[in-house]
Amino acid sequence: MALYLKAKAPTSVFRYSWEPDLIDGESLATATLTVSTGAAAIDSYAIEQNTVQFFLSGGTDGETTIITATATTDDGETFAETIYIPINVKTQAFEYTARDICNMALRKITGIGATPTADELDDALERLSDMIAGWAEEGADFGLDVPILANDTMYVPDWAIGAIKANLTAKIADFYGQQLDRSTLMDAQRGLQRIKYNFLPDVRDGVEYF
Repeated sequence: MALYLKAKAPTSVFRYSWEPDLIDGESLATATLTVSTGAAAIDSYAIEQNTVQFFLSGGTDGETTIITATATTDDGETFAETIYIPINVKTQAFEYTARDICNMALRKITGIGATPTADELDDALERLSDMIAGWAEEGADFGLDVPILANDTMYVPDWAIGAIKANLTAKIADFYGQQLDRSTLMDAQRGLQRIKYNFLPDVRDGVEYF
């Protein structure tokens, strides 16, 4: 078996998940993860709700980290997986900071071209952190550390940037009691739908928004 997970930069620390294909009623009892190829390091791992969560740091640009993973169930069944994670210095075309995204989302409040006040930026960063943390709890985990700071680079897939901008704009507008145009609301809904389908591909009965 082989599992291919999203790339990370050598300087980033990402949380990844491995979910063995259990049958109903089974529970994971133990798990072991080791790096068999590459300079990256597994900082920690733990079983959470029958999913093995692990944090990976380091690595060398251009290499692929290969992880040997095994797990056993409380019934004695054993699972084995080979996990592949590319290491790239630049994993995205867009390199926005949290400040960039917050400034864009605040245009409805500050006006185009205006610089947000420190309080407005703090409000936007708080809502951005809450949003990213909430998505991670629901299963759409980008591996970002929270709280998110203004100068943090948003290491997320390029396709997700627009969805984050639109959804943060909607949250900020709601916080300040502003009305959004239908186009922006549709962008937020469709972007969030795209995120859910990328992280939760087994959902087929429509989208329940976070």
